[in-house]
Amino acid sequence: SSVFTITDNDCPTEISEKYGVEVFALGGEAPSHTVELIPVDGSDNQWTVVSSWGPEFVAWATGDPGFSGSFPYSGTIVLNDDFTVDFIGDDAWATGGTGTYSACDDQFSITLTQALFSGDFTVDIVMTGQ
Repeated sequence: SSVFTITDNDCPTEISEKYGVEVFALGGEAPSHTVELIPVDGSDNQWTVVSSWGPEFVAWATGDPGFSGSFPYSGTIVLNDDFTVDFIGDDAWATGGTGTYSACDDQFSITLTQALFSGDFTVDIVMTGQ
């Protein structure tokens, strides 16, 4: 016998204006932050953010408070029809990422790549509507 659990995935897609962001990298949790999603003119599935991994990420990752507010990783979130997500970074070192969106939770889960640090690691962000 088999057991199947069917969850309701028929939730309306209602994108919030603000999101609380949890940030995970290098085996730990970086400082969380809040972002506003700014709609891209002429699009109903794209938003820009001032900082994906947060204004304190580089200071946290390097252990140097002098980097507070530096390299915020701004970019554009694209929500595709199948609820996959593409993140397009604004800077050459902000190499973007991919993820998913859950309408029932109003939650984006995105894995970002980067070329700012010499180490080859990714950063996971979880954005939950507020």
